[in-house]
Amino acid sequence: MRKTGLILPLLFLLLSCEGTPPAEGSSLPMGESSSPAESLPPVWEESYPEIEGEEYCEGAYGGYLFQLEMGFSLTVGDEYECSFAPDDKGVSSLRVEVSDPSLLEAVVDPAEDFTFLLRAKGAGNLLLTIYGDDGFSYYQKVVRIRKEIPLEEMDEYLFSVTSWNEPPGYPYGSYELTFVDPQEKAGILLMSDEMGAGQRYDFTYEYAYYEEESKTRFYSISYEPSESARTTLSSFSISLNGDFINLWYLAGGEETILCYLLPEMD
Repeated sequence: MRKTGLILPLLFLLLSCEGTPPAEGSSLPMGESSSPAESLPPVWEESYPEIEGEEYCEGAYGGYLFQLEMGFSLTVGDEYECSFAPDDKGVSSLRVEVSDPSLLEAVVDPAEDFTFLLRAKGAGNLLLTIYGDDGFSYYQKVVRIRKEIPLEEMDEYLFSVTSWNEPPGYPYGSYELTFVDPQEKAGILLMSDEMGAGQRYDFTYEYAYYEEESKTRFYSISYEPSESARTTLSSFSISLNGDFINLWYLAGGEETILCYLLPEMD
């Protein structure tokens, strides 16, 4: 059972800134590979059973729950700190349940009544529910867990995405990022600010570095400035499982986040 209450609106955060070969004499059947991995689809093409559930929030969330509300997912092998305070001030502790414990482990900190840790153990979809010690549920969310995309496969993944766009209801303009030439590692960014002024960037990119703190890979951006390009783009960063891209630009000589984008597949 759960209490009815006001559903919190989506909050937008702008985060700062990274096989064994066959034995001699053996043979394989015609058309088969000696490496089983070659017959497997890339990790981003793996599909998982959909999970249905009512999503609601009757309280104040923090930590990685912010990113879950923004449409992000978890990466297998990572841990995430979360917090949640129910609207009912009479609640003194939480109980966190997941629909599939083989995929996700939730550990409530006994010393901090409203904080907990999520440990992503396997890829898939599941339902996360937070209860108060009064027995009512105050938060429920469908959680996606995905595998890390190897660095050597990230280029292929970028070009497999139809386009990267701002999330629904994003209040700071519109963005469409498309990667168009895998040989040249080229892309196009179309953007307009909240006043409707449009800009276009035809760019190439190159891998730069991995940032451990944010667990993202950074790619530098190069382009020939045009009359419509008033913002100085510098780089983009992408999460290890490819669920979001952050665009960065130069402001006062420092890199500043411009927006975050979510992938759209055909």
